[in-house]
Amino acid sequence: MTQMSDIFPEMTVEQEKQWFAEQQEAHRLDLEREKIEIAQRKAVDHYIQCRDCGAFVQKWRWVRKDHPQAISQGWRPLCGSCFDNYDNYP
Repeated sequence: MTQMSDIFPEMTVEQEKQWFAEQQEAHRLDLEREKIEIAQRKAVDHYIQCRDCGAFVQKWRWVRKDHPQAISQGWRPLCGSCFDNYDNYP
């Protein structure tokens, strides 16, 4: 008899393992794609300085100049130090 999954009652344990492996691989590919996208960013197209202290921010924090909220609401990146000064409650 095939053992059924405790997490997904409609799957066998082998199907569950396969599903988790597929999810993990998809997540790895998403991270890889995101790293490539970040590496291809050009400073001229982004706001690259902290809105509070003016320090250069890490590339993954850059905000596109043509982003709708950057235009209408004045979104600008924050460096890690300035970000820590704000309360981040949902």
